[in-house]
Amino acid sequence: MIDRKSELVDRVLDVQEAIMRVVASEVLADWRLLDLSMAQMKTLIALEQETPVTIGQVARALGVGPPTASHLVDRLVQTGLAVRAEDVEDRRRTLARLSPQGRDLLEGCLRLGHSDQWRSWLARMDEADLGALLQGLLAVVRAMGADLENAEDKPVAPLWNARRKTEDLRTRSLRD
Repeated sequence: MIDRKSELVDRVLDVQEAIMRVVASEVLADWRLLDLSMAQMKTLIALEQETPVTIGQVARALGVGPPTASHLVDRLVQTGLAVRAEDVEDRRRTLARLSPQGRDLLEGCLRLGHSDQWRSWLARMDEADLGALLQGLLAVVRAMGADLENAEDKPVAPLWNARRKTEDLRTRSLRD
């Protein structure tokens, strides 16, 4: 017999999948307007770091050889979405990073749906449901805590920062 918690987990996953399908359809509609191949899009994502990365790091992130990674970066440089430079510490290495235009494009594409659309959906909810949603999302972030603390990849940084902000807000509200 399936217990109540397992049933709830399954139901939450079903609802989450339905929401993600709607959001993904909107994001994909925007992506279709881009003049980038999937490989170039993956390269943009690989370049999304605070500091420039080597072509070898891009190759490892994409699971391709350095010549292929170098070609993909070159294509992005030609379109103004990336910048290449010689490593000042080791002239044998080439570094790459997103250009401001590349960062703007990637941020727009990776946003899970348009914030205006999300704002519209959330505005239709009553205050009690909105508060319950926030509480639930914060619970998910807390449950992810150990995974976030041990993760070395940058994509989890926004969640980790959200968790910290949540803890700060909770601490402040307890003091007030």
